[in-house]
Amino acid sequence: MLEAYIRSLKDNNAGLTMLDLSNHNRDADDAQAIAEDLKHNTSLIRLYLTENNIGDAGAQYIAEALKRNKSLVTLDLYDNSINPVGAIALAEALKTNTSLTMLDLSNNNIGDAGAKDIADALKINTSLIKLYLALNNISDDGAKEIAEALEINTSLTMLDLSNNNIGPVGAQYIAEALKRNKSLTELSLLGSKNIGPVGAKTLDEAIKNNEYICYAQYENQSQEIKDLLFERQKNIHQLITKYTAGKPDMDKITKFSKQIEYFSIAYQRFTGEELLKLKQDIVAYVSNKLVKKLPSLIPDVADCIINYLDFHTITQINIACDNNLYVIMQIKQEAELKMQQLEAALKAEPRALGI
Repeated sequence: MLEAYIRSLKDNNAGLTMLDLSNHNRDADDAQAIAEDLKHNTSLIRLYLTENNIGDAGAQYIAEALKRNKSLVTLDLYDNSINPVGAIALAEALKTNTSLTMLDLSNNNIGDAGAKDIADALKINTSLIKLYLALNNISDDGAKEIAEALEINTSLTMLDLSNNNIGPVGAQYIAEALKRNKSLTELSLLGSKNIGPVGAKTLDEAIKNNEYICYAQYENQSQEIKDLLFERQKNIHQLITKYTAGKPDMDKITKFSKQIEYFSIAYQRFTGEELLKLKQDIVAYVSNKLVKKLPSLIPDVADCIINYLDFHTITQINIACDNNLYVIMQIKQEAELKMQQLEAALKAEPRALGI
């Protein structure tokens, strides 16, 4: 079976967009074979190698492929006996890779050393949206490194650090980072029982003051924070319900920055069809604003356009659109064209920016 998949990868078969070799007893040699063809492949979007045994050597092979591959969006390496050496190699790849949006390294053994290198990569990487590091023997030292990265990173929206060895000190590091981070919307420290009431209290306070966090899990979370998160999630649900009912209020969406943020969070909860319709509506709305109402274009509207049409937002749509690369690239090109029109229009009409 692996040989057939390898042939498809080598032939750059456009029909092969997802490869799932989970729980197939794959080792480093198998990872090497996959990696070699992944270097040249442009069709594969999702690769699942969960519950195998590729080890550090296999992770190094995959990492080398990631430095050249431009299509892979999802990489799942859950439970693969990967230690710090393998994590270091993957981290180096993340520094140059611009396509990967989801990486799962859960249930390995990267430890604090591996966490440090992944954190260093997060300070540079601008494409990764979801990162799973559960069950990796990460302690307060590793949490500190990740927290420092969160103060710089602007693309990560979901971070899973559950079932590690993080205590109250590590929780404090994460809480401090949340005071500055404005991209993270989901955080899990569930199962890290060492956090205790003291660590939970610092996280409670940070989440209370960070309006972008809508999903958070950790031991000893207060009822106040649970209720607050529930309200934030309800707001997202209401926006989705309103939109999917076919009555989007585009003027309202562009007017209030808070709703813009909620819509960014809501992206990954839309279906593919709903997302594509949303993009079409936004493009039509922007075109109408540019052509007919340019003098009234205000910074809030410009900010909205940028929020919706920049590359990172397009990257988020990858996941919900079932990773249809062709559709995504079309949307990206359309978005870039609209941004060029916007920039040209704003230069021609300075009053649009209130100058």
